[in-house]
Amino acid sequence: HTNSAFGIPERMITMGVNPELICDPQLLIGMISQRLVPTLCPHCRIPWSEKVASLSPEQTAFLTRYGNRKGICSTENMYFRNHEGCPACNRDVVINGRKRTTVGRGVTGRTVIAEVVETDARLFRLLRTEGKEAARQYWLEHMNGISRVEHLLHRINEGRVDPLEATRIVPLDEDERLAVDIPLKGECHA
Repeated sequence: HTNSAFGIPERMITMGVNPELICDPQLLIGMISQRLVPTLCPHCRIPWSEKVASLSPEQTAFLTRYGNRKGICSTENMYFRNHEGCPACNRDVVINGRKRTTVGRGVTGRTVIAEVVETDARLFRLLRTEGKEAARQYWLEHMNGISRVEHLLHRINEGRVDPLEATRIVPLDEDERLAVDIPLKGECHA
């Protein structure tokens, strides 16, 4: 396990794999990082228009800042979990013939939020010389990578995921926090 796709080569090295093999883009052609986030019940989810009044000023500011991305996500399309649930999502857990608890409560399952990184020689060169953050920034800016945050924003915009619950798993400000200026030495121009 790693915290990100860009931690995969380092993890493989700690497991004893030859670093020269790992940084060969013909051998390691892709790296994937994923998280699972709860999916909302489509029958009882709460729309932004109803939820916004009960959000704290900090929550509203955070979602407005990080949840509005032109062409990807808008707060107006956000939905939130109904913690009471409804008949469509609530399920009783029975152990030894006795009801123990109710599960569901506004959630119907989980969905994958992922980054799929296609590698190239420049990406591995940056990873070796400048580190994970620079390699990630190169991937986002020059290889048109889709970060976990961007993938999550698509699911939020579809109304499938509660942004407040999901940001605990994939922080909506992660791209901003991990951004670095990458030194583009001749070989890194796209």
